[in-house]
Amino acid sequence: MQKSEEEITDISNIGLAHYVYIPTEDERVIKDIWAGLVRIFNINSPSSHEILLGDEKHAHRFPVLLRGNQATIGLLVIGKITAIEVFCYSKEELNQAIIEDLQAISNALDRYKDYFIGESTVILSNGSPEDSLAGYLDVSLQRTRTFEIAGTHISIAPTNGITRHHYIVHQRNKIKMADFLTSRLPALDSLIFTIGKKAVHFKYQHIFVKDKRADLEHKLSNILKHWTEAKPSGSSIEALEKDIDTLSIIYNELMGYLRLVKDAHDKMSRDLHRFDSRLEKFIANSKDLQDFKDLFVGETIKLMRELEFDDELLHRSLDDTRATIEVVRTRIELERSRESFFLQKEGVSIQIAAGFIELFIVGFYTLEAWALLSTHEVFERIPVALRLATDLIFATAVVAFTHAIAKFYQKRKFNLGLLISGLVMLASVLLMIVSAAVAGRG
Repeated sequence: MQKSEEEITDISNIGLAHYVYIPTEDERVIKDIWAGLVRIFNINSPSSHEILLGDEKHAHRFPVLLRGNQATIGLLVIGKITAIEVFCYSKEELNQAIIEDLQAISNALDRYKDYFIGESTVILSNGSPEDSLAGYLDVSLQRTRTFEIAGTHISIAPTNGITRHHYIVHQRNKIKMADFLTSRLPALDSLIFTIGKKAVHFKYQHIFVKDKRADLEHKLSNILKHWTEAKPSGSSIEALEKDIDTLSIIYNELMGYLRLVKDAHDKMSRDLHRFDSRLEKFIANSKDLQDFKDLFVGETIKLMRELEFDDELLHRSLDDTRATIEVVRTRIELERSRESFFLQKEGVSIQIAAGFIELFIVGFYTLEAWALLSTHEVFERIPVALRLATDLIFATAVVAFTHAIAKFYQKRKFNLGLLISGLVMLASVLLMIVSAAVAGRG
């Protein structure tokens, strides 16, 4: 039979509370643990095996509380985390029987520990924290811190804060204790574990990003040093383009690491905001509030500052990479300009050589054609100097005319060279005809 919260308002007979936190998505594990606790404490309830979790419609009002002769067990869904609660009874001050019950619970849950986000034990005592814990739990009390939380004095023993918490309640506000134990404390406690787990993950990620950034900056420095010290004549466009590819890869990797850092910072910032919101409802004293934050999330806050510094360094590395890419691209442009200049010089040399060859060929065939058309006897009577001069003028005019025609077709615009070379060519032909006619009459 399901018990309401009011039925455990009188917590005078509760000596110990134990919580385990499991991802809500692990529904099978939660049901197995719940069924196991029902068997351990011999709780008979038709609803004890019918707890609905996840996105399904809940058949129960959470927290679910089932009361037995030895203990009350509870189940609280806190978003993505589910808390399984065990409240053990004690007629006297905390005794060995309760510790044995806790050990029995731990043994029963041991095979599920890989699924736990965290585990906490709360001792409810009328005596001092030392009297409550020293004889029963293996916990150092030398640095125990006491806070007033929700009107209740709670001492916190320093243990492995990532996986295990110990609390000692030694001054009770009975009116609010039921709500505090079943809902408010596990909601805050589970969030502390969540933040701690994420901080461990992001700490390793921070170290990984830090090492990768240093490695990429070393590569970047080597490339920049090589091309700033290299002589222009020793540069190779192929090598430069290869370095551009390498720099692009470095830039993309840095951007990926920057996204990781920003994502980690944003997630931790949201969790810490939720933590602050919940904690402010519990602790009124500002000094206690700050001390509690330092105790549980101090390392996470420190890690956030380190991530902010990582963000700054990654932006600086990205700027350096962009600057190096620009340096290498400038070298590529210089090398291409230099190659283009040499190609232009070679092109001019080739054009000049081609022009001389063209001039020689045209001149040779012009003489042959002149001799053939005017007969050999007449051609031999024309003075050699006149023949050579006329032939050279004609060949030069032909070469100039062909280049002028090419420019005309290229630009679709008439040019003066076309007219002059055409007139000179025509005048040379007339000179050939006249000189052949004069030599034939002589």
